[in-house]
Amino acid sequence: MRAGYLAILAFKAASAVMGSPTPVPHATPEAGAPEATDGVVQFADLVAAAFDQAQAIAESDAQKRSSTCSWSNIHIRREWGTLSTTEKKAYMTPKSAAPGAKTRFDDWVATHINQTLTIYYTGNFLAWYRYFTWLYEEALRNECSYTGTQPTAVTGLHSSPIFDGSDTSMSGDGVYIPDQEDIILGRSSGLPPIYLPAGTGGGCVTSSQLD
Repeated sequence: MRAGYLAILAFKAASAVMGSPTPVPHATPEAGAPEATDGVVQFADLVAAAFDQAQAIAESDAQKRSSTCSWSNIHIRREWGTLSTTEKKAYMTPKSAAPGAKTRFDDWVATHINQTLTIYYTGNFLAWYRYFTWLYEEALRNECSYTGTQPTAVTGLHSSPIFDGSDTSMSGDGVYIPDQEDIILGRSSGLPPIYLPAGTGGGCVTSSQLD
């Protein structure tokens, strides 16, 4: 939710900067440089100015509300591939997470399963997942002594280190199963079908720390 709030602030700041009668200073490109360079420099300056203004707005609003939130204690989620080995393993194995057949993690799995038919294909889909992920992240920090943030995955599944099968990945691809049919979503409910082609795995996973 903080990320959404900061995004709004950034838009407000960018609008204020763009609407300012005072031009944003920028470096002068070298003679003979492509015209695009000047635009890139101006855009970079605009982003920097918007960032500074968003920071000022956030700090001012926090003071008005007597909030404990500040620019310095915002949790910033990072892409899995940018995390160090230590950070990846800390997320995968929180120190106080108790092993066993029934774990706290089962609560999240069961909730997801039970809510699937209610949440999918609705306007609440993205909002529900953002809240679900935030609650899971808070539980890791407050119940499992985890000090990081919820990682993100923005690269393709086959190129992402989150599923490369290493000891700092969440899983491998599994043994390849040939001649699998496409997965079809929505056909039985009368909605337009969504076809998902079979992947390059599907069988037993034999690699990664979580096997």
